[in-house]
Amino acid sequence: MRVIHFLHSHIDEGGDIINHVTRLAREQALAGHEVGIICLDTGNRPITTPLLESVEKKCRLGVSHLIVNRANMASKIASTLQANVE
Repeated sequence: MRVIHFLHSHIDEGGDIINHVTRLAREQALAGHEVGIICLDTGNRPITTPLLESVEKKCRLGVSHLIVNRANMASKIASTLQANVE
């Protein structure tokens, strides 16, 4: 099964959501699923953490960072999903 997790990395200053998503993605990958994580960032640069970097090798669909705002969020998500499916 293909699984893609979305998270807003800018609202997770404590790391709880990123911690949960990376653990879940790691376990899903170990179970044989194709897993990817898409981080929706609203700043000028992607937010990365050691947790995201550590799980990236296990995610066959990759870890992507999208710098988005309300106006372009839907189109950026759609184009990223299409790239991961092909």
